[in-house]
Amino acid sequence: MRRIYLDTNIYLDYAEDRHDRLRPLGEFAFQLLKRAISCEFEIVISKLLLAELENQTGSEIAFRMLAALKAKHKLINVNQDRSDTSEARNIARAKGVPWQDAMHAILAKKAGAELIVTRDAHFASLSDFLEAVFPENI
Repeated sequence: MRRIYLDTNIYLDYAEDRHDRLRPLGEFAFQLLKRAISCEFEIVISKLLLAELENQTGSEIAFRMLAALKAKHKLINVNQDRSDTSEARNIARAKGVPWQDAMHAILAKKAGAELIVTRDAHFASLSDFLEAVFPENI
């Protein structure tokens, strides 16, 4: 089974049923989450991800989806330690990305995720560390 890490923006695309000018971003996120519930993927989560979701508009809906994934045993928790924090800050400085994005990539890789699913352009700078893809491209 493939293991993937979903960036915070994917949960928010789903929860807020976001759209851009041409695409139904919320639907793309929903289809990916549905595939995870159907046992196609394991989803890696972290305390950083949960903290980022906590104060967002669509957090209640996102947390309900996480509960559904947990009930299906599709969530993998990964913990960060001091060395992860130090590494994230070093990568962030070297690549010119926010340290949180570097931390998401480190945690995803640490948990054995094959890729990180995101819409955040900063992850293109981290492609040598972990491949980033849009949800509709999986």
